[in-house]
Amino acid sequence: MKHAGSLALVFAAMLTGGCAMQKAAPPATEQQLNNAMATQLAQIETMLVKRCDSEVAATADYQTKVLAELNGMNVGLLALAEKATVPQITCPELPEDPNNLGDKFVLGEVERVYIQEVGQAYDARVDTGAVTSSISATNIRLFERNGEQWVRFDIPAERPAEGEEEAPGTTVEARIARFVNIKKASSDEPQRRPVIRARIRLGDYVTEAELNLTDRSHMEYPVLLGRKFFQDIAVVDVSRKYIHSGDGSQTAE
Repeated sequence: MKHAGSLALVFAAMLTGGCAMQKAAPPATEQQLNNAMATQLAQIETMLVKRCDSEVAATADYQTKVLAELNGMNVGLLALAEKATVPQITCPELPEDPNNLGDKFVLGEVERVYIQEVGQAYDARVDTGAVTSSISATNIRLFERNGEQWVRFDIPAERPAEGEEEAPGTTVEARIARFVNIKKASSDEPQRRPVIRARIRLGDYVTEAELNLTDRSHMEYPVLLGRKFFQDIAVVDVSRKYIHSGDGSQTAE
């Protein structure tokens, strides 16, 4: 029994000693934690600096290579430019148009004109002695429309060529632009004529002009173009006719 008690005491002593050996270490202080964190931050910063330096160096190498390639291309282009030749282009000179005097053109004594309001073309006498233009009209009747003065008149057809039948005339209605007094050598009293505005085409030239209405059936040409029509735009060569006619014919007297 004495031995058993001794063994129990020894075993208890051993357990007591084991518990003493497994006792937990004291907790880290705040200073120790700060030091550990500072060490880790320094390590991270060092790693980032090394990585940045590496990327900067790689970028610098790439820029150097690109600049070297661009310089090489520039040298090549300069060499090509020195060898290149610029072709000399000579534009052919346009032939002078005898019917064009800069900002003016030439009219013959007689020209072919198209009058839009009538819808027909006529031979027209270009008269430098007349101020206004006129068109042959018969059965002239004045009337009022929407509070404005209008005129209704007949335009005789052109004289037919030999062997052709005479075509019927045309009745036209137009608004009166104004009235004009024309003094004729055969009469002391001026003749009061209605004036209309019409679009006239002569060759490539198109304009709106005034035409006074009068009976020109006894005249050779149903239309007369006065100075107001061609002043500042044309000169008249009385030795020629139909300079701007559709068929391009030109005659001299």
